[in-house]
Amino acid sequence: MKKKHILLHGFGSFPLNFKALIEYARESGDDSIEWSIACTTGHYVETYKKLLGKEAVLYLHADMKNYLHAPDLLENLSNYSGNIYRNIESEKRCTKHKKSMRQLRTAAAMYLSTKAFVKKRQPTHILFGNIEGLDGMTLISVGKELGIPALVPTHTRHLGETFFSPDHLETLPMDRAVTNAHREKAADFLQRYQNSETRAAALPVEIMQEPLETYSFNSPSFLQRSLGFIKRLIDEPEMREPDVFRASLFINFPALANLFWKTRGALNKRIYDISTIGQLPKRFAYYPLQYSPESSINTPAPYFVDQLRAIDAIRFALPSDMLLVVKEHPSCIGLRPLHFLKSLQKKAGVIIARYDIPSDLIQSKAAITLSVTGTSTLEAFLKGSPALTLGGTFFTDFFGGVAGTDSLSQRIQTALDKPASDEEILEALARIYAVSAPFVLGSPFDKDSPFQKYALNKINIENFYRHLIQEIKHEPHKEKENENVSI
Repeated sequence: MKKKHILLHGFGSFPLNFKALIEYARESGDDSIEWSIACTTGHYVETYKKLLGKEAVLYLHADMKNYLHAPDLLENLSNYSGNIYRNIESEKRCTKHKKSMRQLRTAAAMYLSTKAFVKKRQPTHILFGNIEGLDGMTLISVGKELGIPALVPTHTRHLGETFFSPDHLETLPMDRAVTNAHREKAADFLQRYQNSETRAAALPVEIMQEPLETYSFNSPSFLQRSLGFIKRLIDEPEMREPDVFRASLFINFPALANLFWKTRGALNKRIYDISTIGQLPKRFAYYPLQYSPESSINTPAPYFVDQLRAIDAIRFALPSDMLLVVKEHPSCIGLRPLHFLKSLQKKAGVIIARYDIPSDLIQSKAAITLSVTGTSTLEAFLKGSPALTLGGTFFTDFFGGVAGTDSLSQRIQTALDKPASDEEILEALARIYAVSAPFVLGSPFDKDSPFQKYALNKINIENFYRHLIQEIKHEPHKEKENENVSI
């Protein structure tokens, strides 16, 4: 294979996963890949300078300072791929409290810094960890502008495996042949799903054992984290945001966070209209609130970060004899502002279900399940129930594509009239297995995640690397040569 050059997107703690990936390649004697990394913040900059060399590392939030006052701001954006304002809205914390033109200048500076580094390094592929904000969306845009394919690891939720999407919308590759082996795997999964043997944050069956060996990583002390935070505040002026301080405070002082969440949660728990399954209306649509702000909405559908927009769009599109049942995400009980749920109680046609009513029980009685990008719609689909998403996910195509607000009423009626058949469900699952592999990405620091102890497992990293090599070797086939791909 001709030598490839992979640019890594060093967001959050994903540089630790990539470090293990590089170490595995070197241990295997595989030098077919040259590596570079764009580190969003300074957490792993020095680590990667030692690992790859100084020229192969971009420290984005430090370097972009050089472009903040570049002249001819809008002219610099003439070749920008996508919409910079949409990308700004994907951000969860940084830029949010700045004035509008400062937000635009910050985004432009990030774009110019990223583009200069990419043009200098000339990668053949860009490998992401997770796209959670403006930095990731900027790199996606630069890649599209310069014709560099993106590899975005996308977890298949209940199915447990991961595939490489070519974009931030979890788009499922369409040019892979579906075999009988994939269909057999799909049938086995569906049986396990119907027996309640799976969960949304599932692990691949192949690595569901205690990890025998893992790649090592250092967990910095509180003093090291504090000193590092101060240094980053000096180097990264655009990170000086109120919500960045709040998040850092809660991460380092979990007891304080728990007190805050419990206080707010005690109030939020009291807001509901129905408390039992027996109180559900006869005919209703179901909208389970998604965790927010979170990459699953911010990245693919920033318009719906304010989920009141989604709820209004749905209720305006529903038949007049159908109510909309909304339920809070249990993990958001202590996070969602109190006024949000109270405002729902004043929206005609909306009924709030108590947060701890099992979602699957509500779903089983719903005429249709809707979400922006939530797993609840995949679960409804797997049960043969009507479902629609307002944003892009890897399973959206199985529902006929993203349901736009202008066509939502018709899409709801079509979904109600023709839910997916058993054959369509199995073929959809087989399509997913045709492009995925048994590995996961996760933060070694996230103790609340089931992926945490497997993230740096050597079997997991080996599977990750093998699938990466397979992906960058893949030559797209013409769609007509792959008739088995369609469902």
